Amino acid sequence: MEKLEQRWARRRAEATAEATTVDENVSHSDSVWIAAPPSLVWAFIRDLAAVALTHDDVICVLQMPGPTQDEIGSRVCGVFRQPDGTILGSVSELVDIEPARREVWRERSVHHPVTSTAALTDDRGGCELRLTFQATAPRQLADIYLRDWPAWTNKYLSRVKAYIEAAEHQRS
Repeated sequence: MEKLEQRWARRRAEATAEATTVDENVSHSDSVWIAAPPSLVWAFIRDLAAVALTHDDVICVLQMPGPTQDEIGSRVCGVFRQPDGTILGSVSELVDIEPARREVWRERSVHHPVTSTAALTDDRGGCELRLTFQATAPRQLADIYLRDWPAWTNKYLSRVKAYIEAAEHQRS
């Protein structure tokens, strides 16, 4: 009986420790200058088919029923292949939009959602595309976000820049 009581006491202590885990606010932001008009960049980043061009793990992104792609509340489902081959789905919701300037998405499929913001600014005959991630998560997850976001953001921004500037070069 004593062992059983000790086990329950340990489980209660673990549950209390988990319940009191303090979440941390974390964010990462990076930008790239693109030699193209903001309207072209906006069209590219809003094109669901282009997502597979800029992400290695994306199989497809689908518009879900409900508001249209340019309306707040619009939801998309991304289908991803994990490094181990597992297929994973993720739902994101558009929570704010300034057409041709800024869009804010919030991932809805996880316990600690990530908010991503893409913002465009006219700049020196082209535009600046800034991508910002924000989350509130337990320390261990926050550390993973802070470790992974810089490389992921750099790869995404570099690919967007390369695709758009190549298209712009072909047009001229």
